[in-house]
Amino acid sequence: MKPKLYFDLCCVTGILTLISGYGCSSKATVTAEKATAVAKAEVIRRGWNDVEVGDVSFDDGRWSVTLWQLPKTPGGHGTVEVSTNGSIIRFLPGL
Repeated sequence: MKPKLYFDLCCVTGILTLISGYGCSSKATVTAEKATAVAKAEVIRRGWNDVEVGDVSFDDGRWSVTLWQLPKTPGGHGTVEVSTNGSIIRFLPGL
């Protein structure tokens, strides 16, 4: 096989591998249960004692976990966004 043809084939294979890997990067690698546990740990770290899970969803490549501080009061909720690798993206307190 000619060296240039071999190099071109290797480059094309590498590019296709990178593209296919990038397309799969938004899939959840943590479960809803793991994302909920991470979110609960975050609000407990922020001083919440009793916590109730409201809603858990996976949209736009991230988990969104809504939590309520008990007893429920107006504004006593928050949303924790968790990445697909299980790290905190941000905390959005209730208003």
